[in-house]
Amino acid sequence: MQFDTTGLENYITDESLENSKGVWLKFPGDRSFHVLRAGGSNHAFGRRFQALIKPYRKQMDRGTLDPDTSDEILRRVYAETVVKGWEGIKDPMGTEIPYNVSTAMEFFKAFPELFGEIVDLASSYATFQNAQAEEAQEVLGEA
Repeated sequence: MQFDTTGLENYITDESLENSKGVWLKFPGDRSFHVLRAGGSNHAFGRRFQALIKPYRKQMDRGTLDPDTSDEILRRVYAETVVKGWEGIKDPMGTEIPYNVSTAMEFFKAFPELFGEIVDLASSYATFQNAQAEEAQEVLGEA
């Protein structure tokens, strides 16, 4: 079924940005993270989250899930299904650190506030609208 989208343009996302192409999020120090959407048409995110939380479902429902366990699950699901790469993440000697899941989880744990920003941006439908993605890529010089 087709709907009139007049006035609803701000709620339309690009599914390819959400689940395959992704967008680059730029942070201070020339650090960038290539992300897919946490939700929307990125169904891998929801499936992986459900699989990881399953052993803890009763604790989660009761509100007794240990915050460290909850944080670990969130870091893992983002490292596996949302963040697909990075640029500008270096060791203290200035050597670029390649992206992989375990290193990403360590980075997210070391910088929880930055990880929180990634969570917020990757969860927002606005990040995956064509105009927003084009603006982000222009900032990165990729347009």
